Amino acid sequence: MATKTVAKPEADPQKRLSKRQAAAKIASLVEEHMTECGLSERQKNERVIEFGKRVDKATAHHAKH
Repeated sequence: MATKTVAKPEADPQKRLSKRQAAAKIASLVEEHMTECGLSERQKNERVIEFGKRVDKATAHHAKH
């Protein structure tokens, strides 16, 4: 029988990243992925702008509720 349990990585408290470091790492991974997909710098910038707008809209909506 299949289980819906998800394995959790072992968290090493000594290796925890600050929010700024974590955000930088995520941004780096996203840019690397977009580069691997063959997007130009212009296309990457457009996607980042659109994503920023979506995040702003979701944040504003969440703040209202």
